Amino acid sequence: MMTKHLQIARAIADRYSQLPIVEAVAIAGSITSGYASAGSDVDVYIYPTEDIPAEVCLSIAREFAEDAAYNDYWGANLAWLDAASGVEVDVMFFSTSWMEDQVRGNVEHHRAKTGYSTSFWHTIKVSQALFDRSGWLTRMQTLANRPYPPELAHAIVSLNYPLLREIRFSYRAQIAKALKRSDQVLVMAKTNDLLVSYFDILFALNHLPHPGEKRMLTTLEDKASLLPINMRQDVTYLVERAAAISEDTLPAVDTLVDHLTDLLKD
Repeated sequence: MMTKHLQIARAIADRYSQLPIVEAVAIAGSITSGYASAGSDVDVYIYPTEDIPAEVCLSIAREFAEDAAYNDYWGANLAWLDAASGVEVDVMFFSTSWMEDQVRGNVEHHRAKTGYSTSFWHTIKVSQALFDRSGWLTRMQTLANRPYPPELAHAIVSLNYPLLREIRFSYRAQIAKALKRSDQVLVMAKTNDLLVSYFDILFALNHLPHPGEKRMLTTLEDKASLLPINMRQDVTYLVERAAAISEDTLPAVDTLVDHLTDLLKD
């Protein structure tokens, strides 16, 4: 693990763990997933038993950086630049009850979503604990290390595959309408939605918890044994055609989905 990133994370953990409601602190993301580079952020996850007031979160963050920023658009989050190292810092807050529900929802209840179905399971699985007040994180990681349930894989494929092309309001159908209107923004948005479900299916087929939105192609190429033929080529070509609002966009969708369908039939 990259030393400067770990030092930053430990300092953050030491400070936030002084709050009695903080149950655990961990580092995760590319640093613990094996895909770190010199430009990688440090991703720190803080797990309180109840919400920490925004002003408290920010006050502590500004002990590390005066320009630390707080937002709650996608859940409570802090971000700043570590001046000494130049490392970007992201601190995310999830209540213990919420995160436990996410992991149990996958592992025990086989709960699927339209995309990123198992990303929080992955977060817990690859986390390195920096503070664990009463063993909650240890218990969650024990749960996260259970074998991937075949029932969960089936649920994810069953939910996401029809959305690609089968149903009346499939992503392909929505892309077709957007192309007729020459609406580039909508074409790209629906292409993204299609790819989100496509990748969710592939991680499920390979019984791999979803790593999130970064490096999906590379992770699959490195770790998956069940892949459609020409996966990277199909994805790259579809993105290029969609961005150009090309008449080749729908054939590109069909090629990508056809190759996935062939894999599912095998």
